[in-house]
Amino acid sequence: MSNVQPPHDDDQADEPTVAEYQRADASKFPTTPAGQQAAAEGMAAAKGWTSGEITRIVRGRAAKAGTVDRIVGELNRRGVPTDTAMGRMTAQMFALFEEFEEERRAEVAAAGGDPDDDGWDDALSRSNLVSVARAHRNASRRHRAKAGDLDRLLDDLADEFDLYDVRIIRGVAAALADAMPRIAYKHREQGMSPDEIARKTGYTASRVAQFIRREKERRAAGPLTRYTWRIDTLDADDGRYGWTSREVGDDESTPADLPQLAERLLAETGAPDQRARVFLWEGDQAGADADAVHTAERDPQ
Repeated sequence: MSNVQPPHDDDQADEPTVAEYQRADASKFPTTPAGQQAAAEGMAAAKGWTSGEITRIVRGRAAKAGTVDRIVGELNRRGVPTDTAMGRMTAQMFALFEEFEEERRAEVAAAGGDPDDDGWDDALSRSNLVSVARAHRNASRRHRAKAGDLDRLLDDLADEFDLYDVRIIRGVAAALADAMPRIAYKHREQGMSPDEIARKTGYTASRVAQFIRREKERRAAGPLTRYTWRIDTLDADDGRYGWTSREVGDDESTPADLPQLAERLLAETGAPDQRARVFLWEGDQAGADADAVHTAERDPQ
């Protein structure tokens, strides 16, 4: 499907009103995925497009235009020759995005959602995060990625994500890491094997087995209690400056397992050349040191 140059209305020189199409000769198109990708990338590079610009076209005009005429108009505005084999392929590619958008809107509407609230412009939308993860994985594979792919991707991410986006994603990542034992256990109970869970999550099968075992132990131990903790460190210089608060947080444990929790916290806090101590209080608030339900100390290593 291609444009043979749509005529323009004199009063609307920048906006095509009619487009004529003819069936493209498919025998002239690249027949392999690699060839198709190279053709599209070559055209984009020849026109000086960045991946960010292509994304904006797809998400903006092409994905939401509603007509193939708008797609062709955008290509013409960009100077893409739509009367060549590669130009026709590019027009068809954008037309496929259009078809996808129409199908997506129909599915959202059928499910009772708002088809206009699609999240395309949201850096934190699920569709965009999937795209970013896939692009980073591909660009990080040295045997498959092209020189400069990773740098271009990282530059695009620096433009797309602001500092608050980064904070949100880091918070979600930390929350999912804490929830992973429960996630793995739930899917194991549903019949999935550790290997299947590993393939879907990107963890190793042995790590998934550890998650499942940890969740089994948590459930066998009975109800857990929330504890707030604080870790202090003492200067290596004979404590001239006294104890300094280094880290605070909270965790779940049973009362019987508090010694193991305290030991783990002290081991994970770092600063091996300093003396360290930990206080734990029951509940979600720290109290006076004397009110701690458990304390422990670690000598410099």
